[in-house]
Amino acid sequence: MFDQVPTVVLTSATLSSGGNFAFIRDRLGLDQADDLIAESTFDYQNQAILYLPPSMPDPRSREWSDAAADEVIKILNATEGRAFVLSTSLAGMQSMFENVWAEIDYPCLVQGSAAKGQLLKRFRRRRRGVVCDLEFLAGC
Repeated sequence: MFDQVPTVVLTSATLSSGGNFAFIRDRLGLDQADDLIAESTFDYQNQAILYLPPSMPDPRSREWSDAAADEVIKILNATEGRAFVLSTSLAGMQSMFENVWAEIDYPCLVQGSAAKGQLLKRFRRRRRGVVCDLEFLAGC
C-alpha cells in the first residue's frame, strides 16, 4: 500500500510504544516517516480510574469471560452506567456484551450495531449508557 500512494497517514491511540514509533515502523518496514505524538487532553486524574480485581482467573481459561463480566457489572452499577468498556478481540467484545447487557439498567451500545459516530451521539445524548467497542470506544 505504501508504494502505491504518495502519502499515508496512520492514526491510533496505540501506534506508539515507549514514546516512539520504532516498533510499528519496523513491523511495517517503514524507513522514512514523519512522526507526531499528540499529547492527550483527557483528564485521567479526574475522569478515569484503574481497577484491578483482587482475584481473576487466567484470561485463557473458560472462567475468565464470566468473571470479567461480573466485574464489569459491578463497575457499571457503581458508575451508573457511564462507561466505555474496552475489549481486545471481537469475540471478547461480543461475549462481554452478551453477558452484561441484560444484567444492567443502562443502555448498552455495542460496536457494529451502528456507525461509530451514531453510537457516540447516542451515548452522549443518554448520559448514562455503556459503549462496547473493540478499540475506538469500548467493549461491553
